[in-house]
Amino acid sequence: MAGTESRTDDVQRMIDEYLSQDFSTEIDDIFLNVLGRHAETFDFQDNQLLNEKAIVMNHQEDRRISALGRSVIPMIASGFSQQGAAAIFVLAYNLKDPSNGQYIFDLPPEAINTGDVSYIELPAQVLYSARAHEPLPAISNVGEEAGAYCYLAASLLRMFIKSEEDYVRAFNQITTGYAKFFGKPMPISPPRPSVDAIRTLSHFFTNKVIYKASLFRILYCSGNTKRAAGMRRFLYENYLENTGMHAVSIFAKLCAKLNCRAAVLALGTMTELETRDDENHSRKMWRFGRIFDENFMAPLRTKACPAFTYILASALKQEDPQSNQNILNIVHFADISAERKRVLDAVGKALVTEIRKMPMQ
Repeated sequence: MAGTESRTDDVQRMIDEYLSQDFSTEIDDIFLNVLGRHAETFDFQDNQLLNEKAIVMNHQEDRRISALGRSVIPMIASGFSQQGAAAIFVLAYNLKDPSNGQYIFDLPPEAINTGDVSYIELPAQVLYSARAHEPLPAISNVGEEAGAYCYLAASLLRMFIKSEEDYVRAFNQITTGYAKFFGKPMPISPPRPSVDAIRTLSHFFTNKVIYKASLFRILYCSGNTKRAAGMRRFLYENYLENTGMHAVSIFAKLCAKLNCRAAVLALGTMTELETRDDENHSRKMWRFGRIFDENFMAPLRTKACPAFTYILASALKQEDPQSNQNILNIVHFADISAERKRVLDAVGKALVTEIRKMPMQ
């Protein structure tokens, strides 16, 4: 018993020492920034990029969408041109809700600018081509064909964040996932994407503002509709929300699991943004703010506060291990030593204990 008490005391001293130095400094950095001491951005309004020039997106008949998809989707294997990259947004914008056949996206007047550019006006030269890929053959059901191409195009929106390797690895899951939403297998047989070909798309998405502005329009539409919400999350939203800020999503899940008020683990402005419904924040475009503004919530990036994020992740895993088996595999945790992780695990356990003492909702 004495040995156990001694080990407990040792762990407690380690926790106290760490909290008084490394971790407290990290927390100070987070919240002093949130309170505005530094130059990072802590607000992201719904109309932030609406005035930027984007690709013209409008609803088109299935016949035209199918023809466009046959020529553009094969670029996942042969490489994209700027024109092909722009056409991805046209296809994605024409995605329909499998439950009722209605268009998911509908740009409101304030999101349409006279300076927007048609995809056909952009250069058609392909940056990389391992081999020429012929357009895919037409199928008899033009409506299903159009829907499949729009579905695949929407999955490519995750390339604003995900790596080329990640997309290639996920491609089978994407194509087989079609049946989950449409109730039948994908009616087309797209080519297998290559890392080099997808890299050309990532290059355009990363380096051309017009593509980010086009993504912003689609996300702006999403913020005002619940149509096909599950499919949208599966295809791209889960990857684009709160990018690089694991602490935010872990914090939200932990609060939900413990049924505690958000104030218990308040993350400053992020918590405030979550509850705002004024006209500048009702669409919750701040969820995607870091795609468009790298300074937005910079102190909450996982690489800026790995220990803080690890404590939240450890607490959540201790509370709900079945749903969070891999949550401690976040890449930024690799640089935390085993000894420090042991201390942080203890802090996470103590955190849960303290939260449970708080008044519930």
